[in-house]
Amino acid sequence: MLKTDGVQLGIGPQITAPTADQDELGTGTWTFDLKNDTHYIPIGFGGGKVWKSGSNILNAFVEPQWTVERKGDGLPQFTLFAGINVTFGK
Repeated sequence: MLKTDGVQLGIGPQITAPTADQDELGTGTWTFDLKNDTHYIPIGFGGGKVWKSGSNILNAFVEPQWTVERKGDGLPQFTLFAGINVTFGK
């Protein structure tokens, strides 16, 4: 990890837990449908900003993701993964 004057740059895996109740609302995870023999594998690179607001810590990010491998109809070629996380303080 590279760190200088409030900026951190790192690389590593992000583990996500799909919580969407529809496949179309999922995240950039490798998706395999063994029953229908379809799959897609996205790869992405993004950035974000972390800041403090009172006792809370906020993290906003955006990550464009391109599908590098896919098999099947109706699978995405490009997706945009974005969000905001809030860590509530005391």
